[in-house]
Amino acid sequence: MKQSLLKTLLATTLLASWGGVKIYAGDFIDDAATIKVASSETSATSGEKKTLTFTPSGAEIMLEFDFSGKTVTPGQVFGVVEYSGTGTNTGNCRFRNLTLNNGDGETKIEEGSKASQLTFTVGENTVVLCPFLQNANSNASLVMKTYYVNNVDKESLTLTYARAYVGGTSGTEMTLKRVGIYTLGEILELYPSLKSNNFQINDSYRLLNDASTLGINNSKTNNGTDNGLIETKNAAITTIAGCKLFCKAVDFAKIPDNYRYFWFRFLQPEDATTEDLFAELNDNAVLMLSFGTGSNAHALAKLPTMHNKLIDFDRNMYNYTFVDGVAPGSAEKVDVKGSQSNNWGTYSRSLKAGYNSCAMPFKKMTNASDIPSGITFYKVGSYADGKVTFTKMSDSDLTGNNAFTTGTDWTPVIIKAETAGVYTFVGRDAITDWSGITYKEKKVGGSGETNAIYFVGSFVNESPTASGNSYDGVPCYGIKGDGSSLVKMTTSAATTYYRAFLADKRGSGAPAFNLSFDNLDGTTDIVSLRDVHGLEVEDGMVYNLQGIRMSGDQLPRGIYVKNGKKFVVK
Repeated sequence: MKQSLLKTLLATTLLASWGGVKIYAGDFIDDAATIKVASSETSATSGEKKTLTFTPSGAEIMLEFDFSGKTVTPGQVFGVVEYSGTGTNTGNCRFRNLTLNNGDGETKIEEGSKASQLTFTVGENTVVLCPFLQNANSNASLVMKTYYVNNVDKESLTLTYARAYVGGTSGTEMTLKRVGIYTLGEILELYPSLKSNNFQINDSYRLLNDASTLGINNSKTNNGTDNGLIETKNAAITTIAGCKLFCKAVDFAKIPDNYRYFWFRFLQPEDATTEDLFAELNDNAVLMLSFGTGSNAHALAKLPTMHNKLIDFDRNMYNYTFVDGVAPGSAEKVDVKGSQSNNWGTYSRSLKAGYNSCAMPFKKMTNASDIPSGITFYKVGSYADGKVTFTKMSDSDLTGNNAFTTGTDWTPVIIKAETAGVYTFVGRDAITDWSGITYKEKKVGGSGETNAIYFVGSFVNESPTASGNSYDGVPCYGIKGDGSSLVKMTTSAATTYYRAFLADKRGSGAPAFNLSFDNLDGTTDIVSLRDVHGLEVEDGMVYNLQGIRMSGDQLPRGIYVKNGKKFVVK
């Protein structure tokens, strides 16, 4: 509707505040090259925080913003309108005709739904939040969602034009102080009092809620300071791109630390990622994903994370969160409901493509569907004829009782990853008492206790072969950090938590040995300590081509291997 009067364009400094809230730069009023209020036009100046004061002639005011290269991020999906004065019809607050350019051409986003808006007050101002990530019947909202999802990996999008409608009262002056689009984290920086309100994108995606409405024990949830909780609700997000957009829209890096509970029950992608989408979540927060049994569960197999506090809120359990690089005795125990049983455990680690040694901190995997795709487990079997044999573990092996440990007899494993990245493994019967646990040996083969090869799980961060340590004087072999080589560990080479290595107690002069990986389909991969698949021993010793260690300085004529490289003695 045509508006009769555009009174003034008021300027305040960038660091001014309204009601104690710092002004957040970057909104449409601030950045537009020109602004139209109905048919009246005003030229905006740069470098100042601006407001628009006018008297509407009707109940709806149309604003048009022309930009010169304004950039937004895919996560900025929440529209914000802030005003003082009399604005009545919040249902009329909406955005349309946003013209975006991702570098491949412009796309115009048509009008979105008017539903699911939240109105609250800050001092004398009224704030209306208008979401774009909608699941409404409007085709426009789906266009907005699709466009953002399709461009979620881009750092920025160029916004050239936007139109917004706000509700007013005819003949009553009002002042618009903010019109723009933001992430949730940016909104919480702008309006920290929002934590006392319900914030929702719509009925399907509610992001902020009072934790007490979920029936959680408030003393555990609030820690006496807050009741902030972020959640998804009702409608599953089934694509990785959608999950990425959702996490960008939440904007973990800007969420205040007093928001401590993040329930993402309906992040359930059909495919998997090895990217940690929750990397910027604050360390005090508890991340709740569904990784129990049931349809569309097992989220951590598809959305892995190195976050240090994990729990499945849907099941009556508590969880020990084991994270690579953190001593197992320091694992966080998470139990937000209280008085639960079934000590579950999660172990998160960044794996290299190829072979990775591992000693799990729990007895078995929970379910076959919790095993990430592209991952193969091998358990050590036997030693014979110069081969240490590792056998592929089936799903039933991994989920069977005591797959990794009975508490006294440990079974370290080799994990082969097709793709490098972050992985989270969900297990049952987590080890809770780590007192005195440093190494756990699994005898591979040989005679007696000393004339044998052992596969050793490590739960300490030290050099096992250093003077006075457990394997002083014992040749030990570990997998290189890039997953491609098996090398002799020097006295200065440290193992660390949740790793494994081979300890050769057969005595001096024993021949080199190969690693054999037997698969369930009958195929076998042979990995040599010397020169197969890029695996070589780097111990400074000299071997003949039969793998026998040579001694003395005078070698007979022939071809030898030292540190994985062949040389000739003539």
